[in-house]
Amino acid sequence: MNRKRIFPVLIAFLLLAGPGISFAQRGAVTDEPFWMTLERGKLLFREKRYGDALLSFEDALRGRRELFARHRRALVDALSLPEVRRFDDSLTRFETYAAERKLKAAQDALAAVYALVPRDSMNGSALAAMDAALSLAAYPEAEYWIGEAYRAEGESAIALKQYQKAYALRDLLEVHDEGRDILYKIAELQAERLEYPAMEASLLEILKEDILWTSGSSAFIRDAMSRTLADEGLDRFLLLYRYSSPWALRAHRDLGLYFYRSGRHDRAAAHLTFAFLIQVTVLIDEIKRSESEWKATTLPDILDRAEKRESAVEYLADTGFYRTVYYFGASLYAVGRGKSAIELWRAVANRPAAGEWRLRSLRQLSKPFIEPAVPR
Repeated sequence: MNRKRIFPVLIAFLLLAGPGISFAQRGAVTDEPFWMTLERGKLLFREKRYGDALLSFEDALRGRRELFARHRRALVDALSLPEVRRFDDSLTRFETYAAERKLKAAQDALAAVYALVPRDSMNGSALAAMDAALSLAAYPEAEYWIGEAYRAEGESAIALKQYQKAYALRDLLEVHDEGRDILYKIAELQAERLEYPAMEASLLEILKEDILWTSGSSAFIRDAMSRTLADEGLDRFLLLYRYSSPWALRAHRDLGLYFYRSGRHDRAAAHLTFAFLIQVTVLIDEIKRSESEWKATTLPDILDRAEKRESAVEYLADTGFYRTVYYFGASLYAVGRGKSAIELWRAVANRPAAGEWRLRSLRQLSKPFIEPAVPR
């Protein structure tokens, strides 16, 4: 259908339907910007005033919804003017007209839309700008923090739904990477609720962004990594490969542990290879900051140097490095790569700082075994 013909008709419909499709008003509108209300809620949340924080998050959500409802109404009103209808949906002509006639409400609405959505994405359409105002009534950051408040109060089912709602709106997030963070939260809560298949799906969704893991063109690199470890040993593997994608660590590590415990050892080994390599790469980069000429050759050498650096020691603890190494060895042993498993367990067994994982590694070195699978 011709867009020029439907434009006036659509505007007329929106004018007539406007009151019926506007957002419900819940409470008085304040002058405080919605984003400031959200920040106030975060402060209350950090003070563990979860009930008050929840009210602020809901106020922020309502404030943004009402603001963009007004902006959309302003655009509908302006676009319905007889002179504007003749512009055939031209955004540029509409902007010029609004400036010349000092249509402040419409100008403010466009400015609010452009602050969150690039003007170029409108493709020159005034109707697209109006539609953007409607979509921007959603507030994923507030939805997420509402979930955080419910989770803090022990309402995990409601929290999970809120996280999922926020993730569904991820295209509206001001910081793109926060979508991944929300998905990690979803997976974390699914694990707490023993919803393991759902957790697995969430973690795999995160890894769709990991090009080396998912790309078909990278398959030869993944195969080469596996062959090097199997045929030439751990030292050669550490000499040849690095992988700087720390954001993917948790997904690979948690999937690796999950697959090992559920008896899917091939998949565990694949994910733990990536988790191990990501962690080792971070350690090597940290060491090279003060020893630029040093070359990593063996895992014991890397750990000797790492344990002399406070930041590296914190990283080892925060990311559960020794647990990763232990289960990396366990998964390799389970798929018939005992030599590499022994190398990994020896490295952990010689580290007093490894604690429980040192003791487990010593036990494996004494008499290797595959831990029994736990039904999930």
